[in-house]
Amino acid sequence: WGVITCDPFADEPVLGFVPFPPGRVLRYREGWGVTDKFRYVGVSGGKLRFVDMYMRKRAGAGRGGAHTPTVRVWTLGDPDSREWTLEQEASFTEIWGDESYKAAGLPEKMPTVALIHPKNPDVVYFFLKEHLFGVDVRARKVVECQVYGLVAPPSICLASRFVRAWELPRALSSSGEWSNGISLAESANARPYQPSAGDYHLVGGSRIACKG
Repeated sequence: WGVITCDPFADEPVLGFVPFPPGRVLRYREGWGVTDKFRYVGVSGGKLRFVDMYMRKRAGAGRGGAHTPTVRVWTLGDPDSREWTLEQEASFTEIWGDESYKAAGLPEKMPTVALIHPKNPDVVYFFLKEHLFGVDVRARKVVECQVYGLVAPPSICLASRFVRAWELPRALSSSGEWSNGISLAESANARPYQPSAGDYHLVGGSRIACKG
């Protein structure tokens, strides 16, 4: 329905609420259990962004009564604002039709949203089977694609809640010590795809903790 806000450092913290843009507020139990596969809220370029690709059903709108799959990126102007601005919008038909998508060898299937680039709000990342790929929504182009060997959770459970994006301190990113958790198998399976120059490099690993 929206975003709950709070300043935890205030002397008397107060909860606030910012509803999602008109027409994007879901009905009770609508999207139950799948919203984190098709929606994401995160900071990019210093502003709060809302990525939405949830498809509502409607009669007479094509196969299954659904809209054409579309990804939209909304921006909240400032911390005190309640108004979202639609910054980018692209249908997956346009993305699938671009040569960069074909060159990546990805199937024309609806992906799961992963995250938004922490610096460039034009770029949104998606999960599709064993791939994690980035799309410049404004340009409708794939800018990064690689096999991502996650240890956990199972691929059927992948959603935006399992992903966090941050900029590593230079000392860590240059030393390579942060990557010790990536298995040799993952490293061997990784196939970077960079059709154009840009700071879109994907790095990461996953860990699972078990109780004996």
